[in-house]
Amino acid sequence: MISESTIIEVKQYTNELLISLDHKYLFHNWNHTQEVVKVSMELGKQCGLSEKDLSILKVAAYFHDTGHVKSYTNHEEMSAWIAAEFLEIRDVAKEEIETVKSLILSTKLTSPCLTTMQEILHDADLSHIGTLDMERRAKALRKEWEYLL
Repeated sequence: MISESTIIEVKQYTNELLISLDHKYLFHNWNHTQEVVKVSMELGKQCGLSEKDLSILKVAAYFHDTGHVKSYTNHEEMSAWIAAEFLEIRDVAKEEIETVKSLILSTKLTSPCLTTMQEILHDADLSHIGTLDMERRAKALRKEWEYLL
């Protein structure tokens, strides 16, 4: 299981990466990541995930958009790479790292979700849809696309 101390390091590291992003990242930022972590934990608990799976899901949620520091398009692949590099240095089990990577890659809109954990992270990443705040967030995302695509 990924230790609580490693999860704290993950949170600090991903925060540093995401707050370093250009001000044009109006949607894919630390606030979005925190929301995805919160929702994925709520959904994971509702689905009865084990503590081990919840720890893996939380790490993937924190890392899921960090690839934006390297590339706007196909950032999921870079996010998976950044997560793996960070976790390998901390001697996280290879199987857990592979699961984190698969979860991150499942957030790509066109990716099929093959596991419950992938479905949870994919849904958490899109959880703003249908909320009272959806219109504001959609405008922020459209503006971000204008700046960065």
